Amino acid sequence: MIDPNLLASTASSLAKSFAHAALNIAKITKVDQAIETLQKEIDGLSKVLSSIHAHIPKAGSFAIASRTDEKHWYHVWQAMEDSKDTLNRLKKIVDDVAKTKGSIFRKGLQQFKMDWKSGDIILLQREVSSCRQVMDLSLQIII
Repeated sequence: MIDPNLLASTASSLAKSFAHAALNIAKITKVDQAIETLQKEIDGLSKVLSSIHAHIPKAGSFAIASRTDEKHWYHVWQAMEDSKDTLNRLKKIVDDVAKTKGSIFRKGLQQFKMDWKSGDIILLQREVSSCRQVMDLSLQIII
């Protein structure tokens, strides 16, 4: 069985990382609808992961194991691991946009880069949304 402490610590680590990513996205000066939606999804996922981290120790290993089969918790852990890849790809996009140089044309160049990556951003938003749904369902099982 997946160790509940591993789930809790992974959830905590990811919650902090996604919260940090949301802050970095917010720093981009001109935010379009796709980015705003992604930021909201990231905030939601971060909150759900924080709740999972908080509730696993309260529920205890036996209670968690008895509420569903081992496969479910393995899939939850796998979804957390997959979200690390999503987070890394998101960080790469945000870092690329944030490091745009130039004084007069900086905002325009940032927006151009964001528009250029819009397909990737929409895909990341879907991945974050999917992970949030899995984590939200799992949180309901824990509580």
